[in-house]
Amino acid sequence: MDMHRIFYQKRKDIRAVVHTHSTYSTTLATLRWDLPASNYYLAIAGGNNVKCADYASFGTWDLAEKAYEAMQNRYACFLANHGLLTGSIDLPNAFSIAEEIERCAETYYRAKSIGEPVLLSDEEMDFMLEKFQTYGQVKA
Repeated sequence: MDMHRIFYQKRKDIRAVVHTHSTYSTTLATLRWDLPASNYYLAIAGGNNVKCADYASFGTWDLAEKAYEAMQNRYACFLANHGLLTGSIDLPNAFSIAEEIERCAETYYRAKSIGEPVLLSDEEMDFMLEKFQTYGQVKA
């Protein structure tokens, strides 16, 4: 509960939180890797990467704080050795972000397994972040 509550208390732009143990996001979280800008759609999460929060035991305030820190200026983070956390203005959008980050994590995993993914530049991701201000949201 704390991991949801901290966002409701401290982020006015997050009124819904989704937490999953989806396969590819959890794989990257188990490696304690950030998800870099290997796909433009990562911008749906509000940044040029998805950060992996430091490890903390599940159900603790420590985990809530570490997740909050990793999601600064973003709408998604991995939880080390645990899974994925997303947030948004409402549940349909938080769920959509979770789905898209899982898809990006799978694509990155698959690309990484056969080579070194080509990452998008910070400038391109900044442009995508601007475009995503009005694109990609689920209409309730």
